[in-house]
Amino acid sequence: MPWIANILTICVTFCFLLVPEVVREYELWFFAALMVLVGIPHGATDWLVFRHTRQEHINAARRQFYILYGSMMGGYALVWLLLPPLALVVFLIASFYHFGQSNFTYVDFREQLFLKRTVYCIWGAFVALMPILCHTDEATPIIRDIIGEYETFLLLLQEQSALLIYGLYLLLGICYLSLYLSHLSDLSVISLEIVNVAVLSLLFFNTSLIISFTVYFAIWHSLHSFSEELTQLRALDSRLEAKDLIVKALPFTAVAILGMLLLFFALEQFSLDVPYLGIFFVLTSLVTLPHMWIVERLYEPMHD
Repeated sequence: MPWIANILTICVTFCFLLVPEVVREYELWFFAALMVLVGIPHGATDWLVFRHTRQEHINAARRQFYILYGSMMGGYALVWLLLPPLALVVFLIASFYHFGQSNFTYVDFREQLFLKRTVYCIWGAFVALMPILCHTDEATPIIRDIIGEYETFLLLLQEQSALLIYGLYLLLGICYLSLYLSHLSDLSVISLEIVNVAVLSLLFFNTSLIISFTVYFAIWHSLHSFSEELTQLRALDSRLEAKDLIVKALPFTAVAILGMLLLFFALEQFSLDVPYLGIFFVLTSLVTLPHMWIVERLYEPMHD
């Protein structure tokens, strides 16, 4: 799977370098297409994951699932309404952990919980923040639309972006060194991880904010997560095939897409001047917390 992601990433990067104007003209369509085809469906499997990791009767499990999802989304939506900067920080930290969580499924951290969480968050911070730091001119208006006028923070982000990038690479190096010294990973695996970082860096530095985020989230994160989920669910149900998981996720995917379309239609009808990209990221953040919790429960048996 990683070599496929590497090849696709290099192809997208070189397409951007060859015809940047064309790619920029259609980047929002590229973003929308991959979110619909890959991004949203990878989260739409949450009910199936939850159901296969619970022992309760299906009706009880479904009730628990909706209560869990509804309460976490509702509580977090309230934080967005009252304290947008705090909500953004929570979203970033949750995203850091979740991105690292999906990348290091092959590492058996056993009881080393502090190292596990640190490694997850460092890797996640790298892939989540690099597109922003490499393209602060594009990211600043989106962040301003989401959290409002916090000019000191936005100015710091722009002026110190290079220092923050160096810091991320330093932390990533410490992360890999810790895995090696703790005998949790060998040099061959770490070498492959470094190749992945190099390819992602090529993407982040040479494309745009939207292209960088879309390629990472859809190709590196969502497809990889789907593959890992399928592997784990097959351990619980050997009859399960990839097409079964896709078909069973379709209703939830359709509901999510229809819900967003209705929301955007309503915003358009009432002529509300709101940023669609900002709304999309807020909606994504609302499902990140319950999604992360459910995936964590799925990955736990891998290292029991």
